[in-house]
Amino acid sequence: MPVVEFMRAVIANKALTVHGQVIAAGATHVLLQGDRLHPSQRGCAVLALSILDVFLAGRPGLDASAVRWDPAEVLREVGHF
Repeated sequence: MPVVEFMRAVIANKALTVHGQVIAAGATHVLLQGDRLHPSQRGCAVLALSILDVFLAGRPGLDASAVRWDPAEVLREVGHF
């Protein structure tokens, strides 16, 4: 799991790519809370998708097309719990 890469990118406000989707440089700072240590809600969604992307990449028999790869959509769905 690329947690170190995730944290380095968002702390430096650099671009981040998850499952082929790019979050542009200058836009990743919102993935952290104000303490610059803990992920924001959106950051949690992006981090979860990053973990899932790495997990699925190592398991070619699993279907990645069933995953909702848009962090905003993930947040909307989680809000329904």
